[in-house]
Amino acid sequence: MKKIIIVFLVITFLFYGSVMIINNAIAAMLKHELMNITRNENISVVDSFAKAGKYSGSGNGMQYRGVVIIESNRSLEKLRECYDKDGVEITSGDRAKDILKRLGYSKQISNNKEIYVVIKEQSSALKNRLIQTLLDFDIRAH
Repeated sequence: MKKIIIVFLVITFLFYGSVMIINNAIAAMLKHELMNITRNENISVVDSFAKAGKYSGSGNGMQYRGVVIIESNRSLEKLRECYDKDGVEITSGDRAKDILKRLGYSKQISNNKEIYVVIKEQSSALKNRLIQTLLDFDIRAH
């Protein structure tokens, strides 16, 4: 009986651990998508990170965010043209700082140039509902 309990606990731990790793990888793909745009436009990257969790709304379900913090001499409108994709938001000034604070970003950012925060969000990673339901077992989705 003890062996069955131990095997059950190990399988449960591996399942939940792998779900968290997969969800983090999906968020990282969003970040890398933004980084590719940034490289193509020769924009200076200050930092980047990815997060998976439950950020808004009610009910269960994972949400994924890729975030890139950039410095640029370009205007906000010109940068929005560069990042003209579905689900991409770009902000600057106090709003950008507020967003970073809400996301738990604690590193100090230089005030020498204008800082912009580029965020790509996605609520559901996969079109396959069964697999997405399994990924929603991540404790961060509740």
